[in-house]
Amino acid sequence: RRWTAGGLQPAPAPVSPPPLADTDLLRADPHAQILWARDSKGSTLCAANGHHTTTPLKNSDMLQLTEALTSTRPAEVAALLEAVSPGLQRGAARTLLQQLESFGAVRRHS
Repeated sequence: RRWTAGGLQPAPAPVSPPPLADTDLLRADPHAQILWARDSKGSTLCAANGHHTTTPLKNSDMLQLTEALTSTRPAEVAALLEAVSPGLQRGAARTLLQQLESFGAVRRHS
């Protein structure tokens, strides 16, 4: 985690981890902070480790995901997806989890 680079160095580029399996265990990196807020277009802006993305997930879904990811125990991807609204939201949640992993904000555990 970078605390500061005086604004002179960019954040490290996101990595390309393998696709998430439903049985993968995830937990937020304890040194990363996952921030989110609704934007003016009705989407949710999500940021971590100097990177950001947008997602259609609602506030309630974001709260469920971030609380589960920051708990003391890793959570299975399938359980994380079950915590959000059914339908397209679950696909959006999987995409967001993959993006957060690429940002280094979420880690796989065994």
